Amino acid sequence: RTRPQLADVLLSGPGVFRSVAENLEVKEVFSGGIRYVLCRNPDQARRDAARRAAVIERLAYSGEADHPVRGMATAWSGHVDQRVEVES
Repeated sequence: RTRPQLADVLLSGPGVFRSVAENLEVKEVFSGGIRYVLCRNPDQARRDAARRAAVIERLAYSGEADHPVRGMATAWSGHVDQRVEVES
């Protein structure tokens, strides 16, 4: 799988993000026999969403929203940057 495909699978997989600190939520997902622990900062997710909305608005205003690359926006705020092996 490509990284975006893996991210979609992990983010849409079973389980919910649990709050473990004021600015940290975690979700454990198993895929293909590998355990992934996803972490997200809800405050940063809100800032990222606002930034994406501002870019989309600016592109729409400039008439570039139909451009195949510049008109794209991601639907989630998170990254699956590395796999961490954890022994149980």
